[in-house]
Amino acid sequence: MGLFGDNKKEEFEKLFFEMLDTPEAQRKIKDIIQPKLNQQYININNRIDNLNNQMNALNSDQSSRQGNDPQNNYGHATSYSNATENMYLSTINELKKENSKLKSDNANLKADKKTAEDNRDDLIKERDDLIKQLERVQSDLTNAKTENHNLTNTFGKPIDLLRRYRELPRHIKDSLSDVISHVDEVHFIASCSSQEHLKAIWDYTKQLIEDGRNADDIEVLKGIFDYFFVIFNESLTTPKFVRDDVAQGDRFNYERHDRCPGSSASGVITEVVLKGYKSANTGNIICKSVVRVQ
Repeated sequence: MGLFGDNKKEEFEKLFFEMLDTPEAQRKIKDIIQPKLNQQYININNRIDNLNNQMNALNSDQSSRQGNDPQNNYGHATSYSNATENMYLSTINELKKENSKLKSDNANLKADKKTAEDNRDDLIKERDDLIKQLERVQSDLTNAKTENHNLTNTFGKPIDLLRRYRELPRHIKDSLSDVISHVDEVHFIASCSSQEHLKAIWDYTKQLIEDGRNADDIEVLKGIFDYFFVIFNESLTTPKFVRDDVAQGDRFNYERHDRCPGSSASGVITEVVLKGYKSANTGNIICKSVVRVQ
């Protein structure tokens, strides 16, 4: 038999299709279904009650049998009590462990946070220190560039003269080994700046001219003498020497001039080959100018 019985089938099918059209049909279907549903609900509840009664009977029977044996009853009670206590203690221990782990994790997180904050502060301090160092380095670099520029202006000329001197033939450097030191820039400048060494350089240069040696080599020595003659005078409160004021077109004067090879015995100066110098105080000639006379 179906949910509603055979005698209701046709009426249900008719009403089922009508309910889509009228509220009255829907009410009739509800009236048919509701009693059946109520009965099924009552039947289910009755089955549940029966099952509960059966469980109670079984429990009562078991308790009765256990009650006839005090020792057995005590053992079961003790076992149950121990099991319950063990389960309770186990649960408490697990909860304690979990709580302890949570506390430990929380402490670790706090420590990690503190470490991270400290590291952050250290990194910020290092960054600030690096910025300051960079600023100092940039400032030092700027000052170094300025100083280098000044040094280049000051020592560029003697450095170039040293380079050119080192390129001279060996026999020239050997001849002047006791006069000019070309070990480095400092020794070179110091050796060329004394009064005695200036005189020695001038004399050797004159000797090369008289011997008709290489004009380029002579020009290097003349450049060294000219530069350090000025340096020597500027190092004094009052200049000690002045250069001869001889010029091309002047008449040859034996007291002031020496003739270079190939010159006439007298006449007009056509070239000043090596300018001499004299005392700034007395005007006395220290070294005569070497000139070409025609």
